[in-house]
Amino acid sequence: MKDTIAAISSPKGTGAIAIIRIDGEKSHEIAKKLTKLNEVEYKKVYHKSLWNKDEILDDVNIVFYKSPNSYTGNDLVEIYCHGGILVTYKVLDAILNNGARLA
Repeated sequence: MKDTIAAISSPKGTGAIAIIRIDGEKSHEIAKKLTKLNEVEYKKVYHKSLWNKDEILDDVNIVFYKSPNSYTGNDLVEIYCHGGILVTYKVLDAILNNGARLA
């Protein structure tokens, strides 16, 4: 898949934790930029601050999956952020502004 897509994967605004997935070629690059990670181990849970330029959006847990060993068979990132509308959409917007498109 040459396209990189992102979407909220949990019910919107109803839980304490929201899940956002990024799928495709640029998924790891986008997530590394937003978390300021250089190197990652696959299937390891990281607890990092997620940044949008100079602003911390949230403290998140994040997992990187390498193709073909993911739910979709593509490179995939799952971000577990605080639930609710505001934080979830700020995180999604940061992902979209860094190269993904809405799924």
